Order: sequence, then structure tokens, then C-alpha cells
Amino acid sequence: MVPVDDGLKHRPRAEWSIGYMNCELNDSEIWLQSALQEDPEREQVSLRQPVEKCYFLSVAKVSYGRETTLGQQDKDGRGSPHHRLVVYDLKGAWTKSNRDVAFALFDSFMKSQV
Repeated sequence: MVPVDDGLKHRPRAEWSIGYMNCELNDSEIWLQSALQEDPEREQVSLRQPVEKCYFLSVAKVSYGRETTLGQQDKDGRGSPHHRLVVYDLKGAWTKSNRDVAFALFDSFMKSQV
């Protein structure tokens, strides 16, 4: 609790900081989908069009931890956080279809940034 000193009566202000955080993700899969085009010359894609679904990545478990040690302080006077990321049983498939979808996603992202 931090007292407020501005000449008025206030309750002390709470100052919060994260001391420890832990997060886990279990049994997750990522699939890439792309619309199947009947006419490659046509640029409009319908949402009702059939899609091709391809397996891309899976993980058995992802564990993330963040801990702030109070003994070490950075230039702001706060504790510097330590991050820990562990990925268990990462499996993936890099196929021609996945490559095309990944490059199309990256290309559309770069075009939206411009």
C-alpha cells in the first residue's frame, strides 16, 4: 500500500506486481486450412467453399513460468523476471501444402503491414 500525499484525504493506493505466474497447455494440435478453388483464375473465395485441412504441429505439453526475484533489481528498481518455457513432444509436418499455406499467411501479413 502506497500513501497518497496530495493534500486531500485518500485511502492508500495499492501497487500490484506479478511475483510468480505458471501456465500449462496440454495436448494441442494445429491444422492449416486452405480453400479449394475450382477456378484458379477467380480471386473471390466463398466461405461455403470446401477446404483442404492439413496437419501442421502438435505438442503434448507446453509449460511457461515467470518468476520475479526480489534480490536482483533492474534500473527501474523492480525485480528482473526469469522466464522458463518447456515444450514436450513437439511434432510437425512440413509438406508442400503446409508450405504454401504458411507462405500465403506470411505474405498477406507483410502486405497488411505495408
